[in-house]
Amino acid sequence: MDPITKPTMESLRHWNPDGIITSIHLPCIDEIATVKNIPTVGFGSYTDFEDAGFAFALRYINEHACDPITTADVLKVTNMSNSTAYRRFIKSISRSIHNEIQRIQMGQVKELLTTTNLKFYEISLTAGFENVRYLTQIFRDQTGKTPTEYRRTQSTPGLK
Repeated sequence: MDPITKPTMESLRHWNPDGIITSIHLPCIDEIATVKNIPTVGFGSYTDFEDAGFAFALRYINEHACDPITTADVLKVTNMSNSTAYRRFIKSISRSIHNEIQRIQMGQVKELLTTTNLKFYEISLTAGFENVRYLTQIFRDQTGKTPTEYRRTQSTPGLK
């Protein structure tokens, strides 16, 4: 993995006059999806995050989850300890960093399964999973279906 470049905090947050984060828009960015003109999964807006470090970490995860990244990568760019980051994530969104990364990746997988004809190994790589078997297992654990079953039942009409 290439060295991680840390964006500035100012580029990742929106302040109200009182200096409190009032909203932050978190689009899921995936270079492969952009090149192939594939729809990406977005978050919408997060509101009322007073913890700038947490908001920064969440934005970083959303923008890079499909690169792929690890918890250690997030800790490195945020300069947080594992225990501090874990407490902040559990308090704010009731998920760990790892679970948040995986949630975004799985959203991308579901979106690509239902809106494209990409092969599953291509979807796996696009969503940041290097091991197709691992993705298949966690997909089944989370949805109760194999990716093929999910595609058949959820896919957009007109896809072949």
